[in-house]
Amino acid sequence: MVPMPDQKELLWLKNVIVAKFTEENWLELGLVTDAIASVKGHSRLLRSLNWNDPDYAGHALNVLMNIVAQSPNNFDKIRDYVDAHFSEDEVFVSSKANVKRITFSPSVFEIPDGVTDKNLVSVMMPFATEFQAVYTAIKSACESAGFTCKRAPVDSREKDTKGKL
Repeated sequence: MVPMPDQKELLWLKNVIVAKFTEENWLELGLVTDAIASVKGHSRLLRSLNWNDPDYAGHALNVLMNIVAQSPNNFDKIRDYVDAHFSEDEVFVSSKANVKRITFSPSVFEIPDGVTDKNLVSVMMPFATEFQAVYTAIKSACESAGFTCKRAPVDSREKDTKGKL
């Protein structure tokens, strides 16, 4: 049996697939991975998809694991297929080396261009008085660990205690 890939990424892929795949996507994925028999031969996968059955996610995971078990390259093919068809607003974050994926929600955030300050911690919370002790504790912990802590206002009209935005 082929060893399973990073389980977190496989589960993320399963969740995207369950949320967005149509029958056509499953058939295409089966062709791309040379595992069309696993897709078409599964007794419940496409039926549960088309009927919106509550057990669809489990069948999807089962078929994905079968496809990956057939060939170690299939995991990359699944990821590439999902990225090519559905990654415009979703990206997976992993501690695995050379994997750059980010999911922002809500969609008001954008991935910044340019260099990222790896020592910067951004705290987004209201500037209301009742949150001051929480922010002070976060900032103190960040500074103790050698990080710079900056507070981002929830509402751009809010000002910090020094009168700055």
